[in-house]
Amino acid sequence: MMYLKKFMSDSFIKRPLFTLSLIALLIFANFLAFTTVRSIILNIQGLKEVSLWNKKDNYLFNLDPKYNFESVDNNLDLNLLFKHLNDNFTYAIEVNGIKSGIRDSKNMEINLEYISKEAYRLNKIDLIKGKHLNYDNNYTKDPIPVLIGASLEKLFPLDTIFKLKDPTLEKEVTLQVKGVIQGNSYKSLKLAPNTKEYRNFSIVIPINQNFIYDSNELLKVNSIHNLLILDSNDKSVEGLKRYFEKYNIYLNFYGKNDNDAYFKENFYQSYILISCITTIILVVIIGLALWNTFKYIHLTTKEIILNILVGLSYERLKFVYYSYYIFLSSISSVILFILIAYNRWLHWVNKESNLATYNIWGLLDIDWYALLVVIGINLFVSIIIVELSILKVKRIPLSKGLLL
Repeated sequence: MMYLKKFMSDSFIKRPLFTLSLIALLIFANFLAFTTVRSIILNIQGLKEVSLWNKKDNYLFNLDPKYNFESVDNNLDLNLLFKHLNDNFTYAIEVNGIKSGIRDSKNMEINLEYISKEAYRLNKIDLIKGKHLNYDNNYTKDPIPVLIGASLEKLFPLDTIFKLKDPTLEKEVTLQVKGVIQGNSYKSLKLAPNTKEYRNFSIVIPINQNFIYDSNELLKVNSIHNLLILDSNDKSVEGLKRYFEKYNIYLNFYGKNDNDAYFKENFYQSYILISCITTIILVVIIGLALWNTFKYIHLTTKEIILNILVGLSYERLKFVYYSYYIFLSSISSVILFILIAYNRWLHWVNKESNLATYNIWGLLDIDWYALLVVIGINLFVSIIIVELSILKVKRIPLSKGLLL
């Protein structure tokens, strides 16, 4: 124990700059490793969602970023476009993140999510209570059946009927809570599957043709921007693109092969790059740590050998080195944990209702999984450093210590 205290003391008092630099590098490497692992998990989850709609004969449309909607004739009735869609195609619409203008008791603004029948069929929204959406209602006469996020259950209990001024209809509508969505339920962005929006503070509203016809540009334009055409072919969707271009609306469309190539180019390669950078930093950390330890061994060779001669075993020396490096790794892991928890907490502070989540200290399962991987990496690095250091000590002849 005395040798452990001296080793720790020498590291933090005699070589504080190196020790602090090593901790800083560990934090940086841990952050990169955490980001990479969590991004991979997020991407896997997102691609599972993508697989529900990214199939042969399905096409994703969005507005060409080179153009904007201001070029469209102001007198154009967008219902003409949706009538053409209804007459010739099967399509799915999902519009997220529309602000309701009302807040809950936590001062979080409630988001509105509009979803068509086909889009709802493709989504897997798990409920903790109640029933799934019904699309047979007449919203002008009957209350619209809706789902609410788990955080809104106290405000709007199951079967509650309430009124809301709908920003897409620009009038007051009557809603009835039919189901409560599972906590931390999320929706991945179609072309950014590792980016999620959470439904804890959302109201999910079913929309049909009449609802779309009666809505304003807010819903229609956003619908066109994320339009999913189902069970079609290249010729038909090319014709649809030309039809929209007659009204100065320029769209891009992507089939399954296009989407697969896009995800491979924009996500897989970036993960490989980040993984390579993280690996290089870990190698640098191992190199610096070994250099520091070997330097310490060289400077204290006589002391080490004398301690061995009076009873310090190699196993005890190994324990000293493990204690030191695991201590440094623990410091970096705790700091990383604080940074992650702080980032989650900021979503609540900033009232970002589409990003706010519930869990232990605000961390989600994916955060804990990524942290466990980081801890495993730290343990692996510690094993390499300690075992090589002990091997270095074992190669020192005991007689050398007596001659120094």
